[in-house]
Amino acid sequence: MRRVATAIEAVGGRPAGPFGDWVELPNGEKKWEARPTSQAEIDAWAPDPEDVASFDHKLRTRLGDLDLVPTLAGGYEELAARAVTLSVEGVDVPVASIADLLAKMTVPRREKDVDRVAGLRSIQRGESP
Repeated sequence: MRRVATAIEAVGGRPAGPFGDWVELPNGEKKWEARPTSQAEIDAWAPDPEDVASFDHKLRTRLGDLDLVPTLAGGYEELAARAVTLSVEGVDVPVASIADLLAKMTVPRREKDVDRVAGLRSIQRGESP
């Protein structure tokens, strides 16, 4: 995580929106709830390599937005085994399968993922998102 923190700092990464907390719902699921956040808090933010939760932000960088999801169920080997390969500007890149993305994006539930989940489900059904 130290290398990720260094990379975020190198591109000027700062949270794009408010900070918040995960709250547990009565059914046991967790949901992100935003809290009022000042610009000073956002400007003072820095990723903490010792605290994975500190990386759980959509970041604005000088190279564009970066959405980090630092805690996922399962491990890299599990995701890599089911990855699909896409060509990005002529380079083959392994990416998580749609099924794995959906599993990771629906529990815990994040409001910012609602539209993304709907789009992925459309793609999974062979429809245009």
